[in-house]
Amino acid sequence: MFEKMNEENKILELSMKNIDAYYDLFDKACMFLVNICGINYLQAFLRVYNDIKNDEINSSKLSQKDVEELKEMENAIMDSYFLNEEIRKALVLLLVKAFKHVDYSLDLMTPDFIGYLFTFIINALFEKDINSEKMNKISILDVNLGTSNLINLISNNLNFDTEILGIEKNSEYAYISEAFSSLQGNSLSIYNNSCLDYMTLSANAIIGDLDCALEDGKYLPYEIILKYQHTNVDKSFMVFLVDNDFFNKAQIEDFKKNFKGSIVGLIALSESLFKKNAKSILIISPKKYKSLDALAINLPSEKEQQKHLEALYNIRKWLNKF
Repeated sequence: MFEKMNEENKILELSMKNIDAYYDLFDKACMFLVNICGINYLQAFLRVYNDIKNDEINSSKLSQKDVEELKEMENAIMDSYFLNEEIRKALVLLLVKAFKHVDYSLDLMTPDFIGYLFTFIINALFEKDINSEKMNKISILDVNLGTSNLINLISNNLNFDTEILGIEKNSEYAYISEAFSSLQGNSLSIYNNSCLDYMTLSANAIIGDLDCALEDGKYLPYEIILKYQHTNVDKSFMVFLVDNDFFNKAQIEDFKKNFKGSIVGLIALSESLFKKNAKSILIISPKKYKSLDALAINLPSEKEQQKHLEALYNIRKWLNKF
């Protein structure tokens, strides 16, 4: 039902007209259910997804006439052709509306500007291997999936094929992620448990917008890095969004003792991009390099265009070495 679009998906320019059109088609069906069935917008969103996935209308609280009207709306969604990234952008807008209806935090969705930076970094780390045909695709694991906006954005925008996996302990968020991915035609394998549970997955790129909090006296980003620093793939990196005080926690000495890999880079993002805590992107290799001065760089905002582009050039040049 949700077939992956072909390779032109990654080279055609996105159309705002298409993004708006997909949003309008899906929103029309959602609002129909909200008004007829008295459910909230998020419930309506997931019900429309279920109808499309199962190719069958859930007729609960609907008359036969209502069923026919809804079927026509959902057929219009299925019969339309849009690029994965156009669908993703429309779905983000739909979920923002849904989350406002149920008072969910919008922090569940990693902002697009972060996703594009992650895409840039992952591309720089693996493009040499892809171009030399050492690899034909990479696996990406998001250890803090949320709504899966981050991993889907990356998959849609990389210049090569990906296998995508995610871990999300909240069952409702995991199901939202399934809907969000499937509607784009992306095949996302979701593990509904804590990323700190006994199971450890491996991937070429282990990513996450990390919850920088203490749990049972332990700083979660440290625990996640220590758990996933062991890998059984030939080339692997971790790319995490963390708070700027990452190295200033009380548990830092214990972390250093148990950390077996290497910090490859730390990219401090402009404080103007965040309402609360400023963030950085941390890049880690599970390999222990005897002599490596990690890249530490401040990335100016896009408003400082020339400085921003110069910083990106230096980041890419550094990461291409690995």
